[in-house]
Amino acid sequence: MLKILCVIAFAMLPLSASAAENQQLFNLINQRLSYMKAVAAYKATAHSPVEDIAQEKKVVEKSTEQARKIGLDPKSVGPFLKAQIDAAKAIQYRYRADWLSVPEKKQQTVPLDILRSRIAKTGDAILTELHTVLSQGGMKPGDLALFDNAVTEPNLSATDKQKLFDALLEVKLKP
Repeated sequence: MLKILCVIAFAMLPLSASAAENQQLFNLINQRLSYMKAVAAYKATAHSPVEDIAQEKKVVEKSTEQARKIGLDPKSVGPFLKAQIDAAKAIQYRYRADWLSVPEKKQQTVPLDILRSRIAKTGDAILTELHTVLSQGGMKPGDLALFDNAVTEPNLSATDKQKLFDALLEVKLKP
């Protein structure tokens, strides 16, 4: 009984500073992924492919430079950026596949340049928050449950989530 009470009391404690920062980071990742339905809708309406290699290259270059500027190791950020892009494309493909069977009714689209601006802004916030998290001791594999609870995009598979989380664990501060 005492053990149960201790567990309940521990669960009721406020989040520690690092847990709160991790939560904020995970929320930002979810926010970035939440834009993918609108991106998929725009691309479907415009009859554009999901994959845009030139845009991906721009995003990776800009984000890698931003990571370097704020004190993240650019080499360790690369796999995380790729995992984010892969997850984003997977989400878009799944929405588009779903819409083949059940078309979205009166799908209003947001211009792609506006969406990309929002995604870039959120991406920069992710890198900044990631720097804060790493400066406060970083994340641990045990943070996966918190990540799973925060990253709730419906078209993100468990495998996609795990790949994204694993890549996130590998990001380091600049030496």
